[in-house]
Parts: sequence; structure tokens; C-alpha cells
Amino acid sequence: MRLTRSLPAALLVLTLPLAGCSDGDPGDDPSAADSSSAAPSEPSEPSDEPTDESSEEPTDEPVSGDAQPVETDQVAFEVPADWEVVDPDEFTGDKDGGAIEDDPAGGELTDRLGISGDQLLQMMGQADVIVLSGAGSVDGFIDNLNVLHYPGPLPTTPELQSQLAEQYANLGADDPQFSTAQTGAGEAVLVEYVLPLQGREVQGRAIAVQSGSDVVSITVSARDADLATRVAEQVVASLSAVG
Repeated sequence: MRLTRSLPAALLVLTLPLAGCSDGDPGDDPSAADSSSAAPSEPSEPSDEPTDESSEEPTDEPVSGDAQPVETDQVAFEVPADWEVVDPDEFTGDKDGGAIEDDPAGGELTDRLGISGDQLLQMMGQADVIVLSGAGSVDGFIDNLNVLHYPGPLPTTPELQSQLAEQYANLGADDPQFSTAQTGAGEAVLVEYVLPLQGREVQGRAIAVQSGSDVVSITVSARDADLATRVAEQVVASLSAVG
């Protein structure tokens, strides 16, 4: 177990991997939130107004024919076939004081994706698994998905709304949306929000589901709302429990 936080704190900690994906300010207005994790901004089912207990049925059809499996000790799901699945344990161990770029696998990955070793380590140090867009870094940001888990029960949608609304507002999120969806791993709580990061808006989805005594949180962060929505829908449609 990498972290021992409550889910509300965990969803905010997801800002750290996202900040690790960003390097530099592409815009003229460098008003950056210190860090921001995202969950996409244009859901296909929830309405524009947040609902306390909306529920979506999982779809039987995949979002795309191009998919690859991702599995942790607790859940399994699919992501786009051209995204890069990375096991943080392969890179976050003792490197004998050397830079991650000096590790053959780490150097190849950072070169191909256009990110630094420090960025890669910051992203992976918090996560069970991360998945990085095959398109690589664009204007200092790479679209990504990360999986984390935390001990404790899954809060209800109203509880999350109450606990997170002010905290998201402090990070600059405008009216985050909350809903639920039935998945192969049980009922999931979905959080949709948009956060400012170094002159850009980052779109995302947070998907939280109970797994035994832990909560598993899957967060998609992307520059484009449609992409974030498609990847999140693909995860929800294919999500299942492991073990």
C-alpha cells in the first residue's frame, strides 16, 4: 500500500501525478494551480446539474475496438491500445544514486514521451499503475491515467460532494459534478471537474470503487474533454474486480 489517506484527500493528492506531467507554461497567463488531477469535463450521461445519486448502467459495447488490458491487485479495465502502461515499481526503486534516464527502460520511456526523469518519478511515486498517452508530451503536458488505492469505505455521492466541493473550489475547479455508475467491480462514484494548470485547463474523470477494505481510485487527466470522456467511459465499461 503506497498511501494511507481518505478518499477525499486521495482525490486531491491526484494533483501530484498531474503536476508531474506538466513542465513549463504554454500560455501567457502563468496562473497555475499548485497541482491538479482531473476527471473529464463533458460526461455522456450526467446532466449539467450535479445530482446526489444519479446512476449510469454500464454499456456492453467497448468505447473503441482499440484497447489493451490494465490490471492491478484489485481491479482490471481497458485503456486505448496506443497508451503506455507503466508499473511504477520498475522505476521507483533504488537506482544506486543514478538518474532514471540512465536506466535503459527509464531512458527509453522519457525520450519517447518527451518528459524528464524527475517528472516520471514524481508521477509514479504516488501510483499503483500509470498509463501515459502514446502521443507523448504536448506543450509540457502528457495525457495520463493513474490508479491509486486507500484504506476505508467508499463515501456516498452526497458525502463526497460535501467533503470535496470547497477543496476543489480552492484549487480553481468550477462546479465539479458527481454521479454514480454500475460497473463490473460494483457501484462507482464518478467526479467530473476541470482545473487550471499553468495557463491551461485540464479535463478529467475520477472513478472510485470499493475493493475489499480499500477504495480504488482511477483518474484520467487530459487536455481535451472529449478524449478524457472517451477514456473514462472505456474504463467504466470494462472495469472488473480482481481476486
